[in-house]
Amino acid sequence: GSRFYAMVLFMCRTGCRTSEVAGLQWDDIDLERRKARIHRGVVRGRVTDTTKSGKERYIDLTPALVAELRRLKIKNQSRGAWVFQGTTGCHVDIDNFRERNWYPTLEKNELPRVRIHDLRHSYATFLIRRTKDIFYAQKQLGHHSIQVTVDRYGHLLEEDTKTRLVDV
Repeated sequence: GSRFYAMVLFMCRTGCRTSEVAGLQWDDIDLERRKARIHRGVVRGRVTDTTKSGKERYIDLTPALVAELRRLKIKNQSRGAWVFQGTTGCHVDIDNFRERNWYPTLEKNELPRVRIHDLRHSYATFLIRRTKDIFYAQKQLGHHSIQVTVDRYGHLLEEDTKTRLVDV
């Protein structure tokens, strides 16, 4: 029910960095093709014209996420270009969201105090375990090289291989 539901869902379903999520504008979202263009960010309140890796990328959006984005677009139709907005209609302030919404919501629901960035790691773990495709994960996550993805998440594929060998 929170006004930030769509933003948190976006992070859970795409693994985007918080800076990339804050930098999304409606022109970056293709709801028909279920794609989003990731090419800017918001870092410490300032809009950047690039991502952390320095590369633009297109990511896939799930059907449930597209449905939620459609609802959000209708709801915020006249509020401006930013997909996820603060109260002023400008891009969302992630630091403000973290302190005023994220941590209080976790505390209220007696959940562990996890970082927002941990949604990215959860997404990556789920994606790699489900697809077994480290190259697709690299593309979705926007790592500048496959080596970064392998270094950070390669152990997930090793664990799966060990499990399959035991079952043989």
